[in-house]
Amino acid sequence: MHRPPFCPHEGCPCHIDPDSPESRVLADLDWFKRNGSYPTKVRGPIERFKCLVCGRGFSTQTFSLDYYTKRIIDYESVCRELCSSSSVRCISRSLGCSCDSVTNRISRYARQCISAGSRLLADFDVKEDLAADGFESFAVSQYFPNNIHILAGTDSQLVYFCDYVTLRRSGRMTPVQKRIRAALEELYRPSPEALTESFSELLDHVHARLERCERDRLTLNTDGKLEYCRALSQCKALAGPIAEKRLVHERTDSRAIRDARNPLFSVNYIDRELRKDLAEHVRETVRFARNVNHCMERLWIYLFDHNTRKRYRINDPVASHRTHALVAGVEPTVIARARARLTTGRRFLSFENLEPAALRVWRREHHTPLKGIVRGALREIKRQAGRGVVHLEAVREKLGVDQLIADTTQYLPRYALA
Repeated sequence: MHRPPFCPHEGCPCHIDPDSPESRVLADLDWFKRNGSYPTKVRGPIERFKCLVCGRGFSTQTFSLDYYTKRIIDYESVCRELCSSSSVRCISRSLGCSCDSVTNRISRYARQCISAGSRLLADFDVKEDLAADGFESFAVSQYFPNNIHILAGTDSQLVYFCDYVTLRRSGRMTPVQKRIRAALEELYRPSPEALTESFSELLDHVHARLERCERDRLTLNTDGKLEYCRALSQCKALAGPIAEKRLVHERTDSRAIRDARNPLFSVNYIDRELRKDLAEHVRETVRFARNVNHCMERLWIYLFDHNTRKRYRINDPVASHRTHALVAGVEPTVIARARARLTTGRRFLSFENLEPAALRVWRREHHTPLKGIVRGALREIKRQAGRGVVHLEAVREKLGVDQLIADTTQYLPRYALA
């Protein structure tokens, strides 16, 4: 008979991480009782329990990754197609389900990957130099480009950190495009310091790695962006290691040849793989991200798969099983255990110790530009921009609405916060 590993309700004394040493106490306690069962069409009878400490009920499904789902969908199939440049609609056609069902499973699986990836590298001692750079794409519209900072090992191409920020569109534009950008920026304008703030979080991650690193010297390779130098000068935590030469910052011209001899080869390699393997980042297609939080969930799945399953080199023999994590020095048993537990049980946020960048993805806290905009508003703005000056008041009056955009937060199911 099934024995629940812990009480799933946060705040209960029996709500203990099963991976912690304290969880052994629950094995010797009669802290729950069986409380019948209930029937389901998909999974048959589901056993229920009641915690004798907090008095609240739960079932075997509470610990399942498929908690509250009404249909069984293979997560490995979703991951495999997602990492092979298939769009959400293409995956839904392949599996015979709706796009919403695919998006729901991707969100669930992404939280599993966030937890597994964070735990996999939590106490890992970095044995190589690091390279950092920003991967540029866009979400919602090309008027809202983004920058995804990536930190990778120079030898293994293992990804240690990623973060997302929305940027202001720059570069050459026609007068009509400039008018459209000005109108859209009245509705949503990214922070001018977004790039510096995001790189500062990456430096906090580097500092945490440096504290556990046994190497005498660690090199951080970047290109020559002024925002990177500004963030480094403002990072007080790294001032000491930089002065002591424990951390060395080296800059490489972004126009240098992107071959294996380039110090930024690892992040350039990741950029190429993202362009090739994730549908929303392939250039000049109709496939692009419509939601920033969903975009980052898909990215976390891809990066965990890249670190733990994908072959280090495509020409490696299949039997060698050299993954990026293995080349970086992660134990094979640790990698195998992390992958085996992806779908065996739901990860609980209360047991996780996540960095702010990962926590924002888990809680869906990224802001999607123009989220909640009135239907037809973009079309009317572009029409007015082609004729001359854009007046948002005129757009609002023509559409017959009180406001053009309703700034609503991303829906987050309650089970994601447990």
